[in-house]
Amino acid sequence: MKIEQKNSLRTSSMNLAHKTTDTARKVDIPYVPPKILVVDDELLMCASLKALLGGEGYEVHTSNSGKEAIEHLAKNSFDLVLLDIVMPDVSGYQDMRYINIQDLESLVIVMTGQASLESAIEALRSGAYDYLRKPFEHEEFLKTVKNALDQKRLKSEQKQAEEALRETVRRLEVAYEQSIIYAQELNEEIAERKRAQDGLRKAHDRLERGIEERIAKLAKANDQLKLEIKERKKEVAQKNAELESFVHVVSHDLRAPLIT
Repeated sequence: MKIEQKNSLRTSSMNLAHKTTDTARKVDIPYVPPKILVVDDELLMCASLKALLGGEGYEVHTSNSGKEAIEHLAKNSFDLVLLDIVMPDVSGYQDMRYINIQDLESLVIVMTGQASLESAIEALRSGAYDYLRKPFEHEEFLKTVKNALDQKRLKSEQKQAEEALRETVRRLEVAYEQSIIYAQELNEEIAERKRAQDGLRKAHDRLERGIEERIAKLAKANDQLKLEIKERKKEVAQKNAELESFVHVVSHDLRAPLIT
């Protein structure tokens, strides 16, 4: 892989890792008032609780039967359901069963005037957050509602944090895998360059050995040439000496008188 491509991969991995930090940061979400569904067959109770809860800033919807409550739950999402147990058409237990089957995230506070230990246990086993006996004090009622909504909010924040954490882990895993790929390709390129350097070094060594062998051959040839030149000089000197001797004899003979 080319250097530019590897740099691009490394940059992508770094950017991806930075995004994990951005994902983990808490985002400010505009306040939305909690939605509450009041379910009671007593019209006066519904109206009273709607006024009380509305005064606390909650968004309140009412239903005067269990069947109507199911219709509301099928169309809307509620943070909290204030549910009367005893109703003529569909009981509160049936409503809670619907909430459980549909896996709705609504918390349930059971309200009933026919309280007993058995009914309270049954309501809690059915998934109710709490149990209130009618009539109840407004302060106690509002405190129970607030506690339920606080728990709902905390669970929602925990779920969001877990989702953000999972996304962060996923991004980090992707970035880690990309960094592994980058490291492997970088190691391959380093090994390739090392092989090329080794090849160049071997070629250089071969060239140096060739030069040294050539120099040695030239030196040997030069020594032989010197010897030949020396031998030739000896031969020339000998020839010169012989020639001088011959010339000397000839000259002597020419100068001597002829004898008859």
